[in-house]
Amino acid sequence: DELTAGVLGLPGGQFIVGAVGLGILVAGIVKIVQGYQKKFLEDMSTPTDRHARQTLERTGQVGSVAKGITIGLIGVLVVIAAVRFRPDEASGLDVALKTLAAQPFGPYLLIIVAIGLAAYGVFSFFDARYHRV
Repeated sequence: DELTAGVLGLPGGQFIVGAVGLGILVAGIVKIVQGYQKKFLEDMSTPTDRHARQTLERTGQVGSVAKGITIGLIGVLVVIAAVRFRPDEASGLDVALKTLAAQPFGPYLLIIVAIGLAAYGVFSFFDARYHRV
């Protein structure tokens, strides 16, 4: 919040914060697309066991999409802060999730995001084991 407020106070700060927010949003979208396309497999030596490979692929897909959504939400909040010229609206994941919870069907959306982030956690164990060095 303090950093955003400081940047917003600079000449052209609103534009800078908005551009950063858009960059964060684009990063989230890229993560979603890469997860859906299973790009994460390009840097991995996948397990030979069919069940383990399927689990790796599904948790990687679901987890990457969920991570991309949360990154995108943060980007949207930063853009909103720039547009409204309110640095207190540019925050991290906690505010993004609270904003999501306040939406219609918010608790259900939070459950979906939580399951996705848990899947990303499972995928991270696979990634640690099978990532090519």
